[in-house]
Amino acid sequence: MTWRVVLLPIAAVLIFGLCEYKLSQKPEKVIAPVRSSDPPQRAPSIEALDEANKFFRVDRYLGRQEFFVVFFDGKKGAADDPNLQHLVRHLKEMKWRDTRVIAVSSALPQENRKANLPDSFVFVTDVEPIWAAHQRWGCFDEDTEKPRQAIFFVDRAGSVSSRNGLPSPLANPVQDIHRVLRVDPQQCELSASPASTASEGTVP
Repeated sequence: MTWRVVLLPIAAVLIFGLCEYKLSQKPEKVIAPVRSSDPPQRAPSIEALDEANKFFRVDRYLGRQEFFVVFFDGKKGAADDPNLQHLVRHLKEMKWRDTRVIAVSSALPQENRKANLPDSFVFVTDVEPIWAAHQRWGCFDEDTEKPRQAIFFVDRAGSVSSRNGLPSPLANPVQDIHRVLRVDPQQCELSASPASTASEGTVP
């Protein structure tokens, strides 16, 4: 019993000293983890005239099939946009997966008809200076008051990657297009080689 009587006061002193030490220390700064992206969100609306002068709503595809949304420079045209042209090279894979492309710019319907691309490509006109679709998709620079070019992917559930409350564009368009369409990069390089293009005839 004697050793317990001696031990209890010593333990009490040690605990008291430890508490005093902890209280005297400055609290550590809590650093919130950096979140690279937010949870996927439902794709914003796109409502505009298509290349056939008909009213288009992106809702017709949401929850039904996957598609890419490409914001391109309407003044330069579809032929000058690398994202659209890369998608054109993979028409076979797009047809197999039933993947669509919605190309958005300020180009008028008659100008978009000149692109002469398959039905899987839908061209819509985002009227300037309103830029409604560009603003909903985060493709409008408020400082310069100019639209931005970008490409997005919307899955079959109608969801798109997001960041800071806005859709997040594909960071590496070529690699991401290959990933979505399950394209073998090596096979893609072979099909784009001079020998292959010569044997296949014309290549977009």
